[in-house]
Amino acid sequence: MTQKLEEQEETALNIAETYISLQQEVEVKTKKLKKVTHIITLCCRINFAIMASAVLYMQITHSINLLLF
Repeated sequence: MTQKLEEQEETALNIAETYISLQQEVEVKTKKLKKVTHIITLCCRINFAIMASAVLYMQITHSINLLLF
């Protein structure tokens, strides 16, 4: 009976240690995911700014061509 109780306690301790370890791993991965999400958001904003600049450049070029020709 005592041996069975000790085995159950050891199993419970192993489960608790595994849970804590997994919880820590989730926290680390969540932080990394937030960083990656932030980087992707910044890249999207930069891409939008580049596209807007390209459109503006084309509009200016077109206006100049209309004036010149």
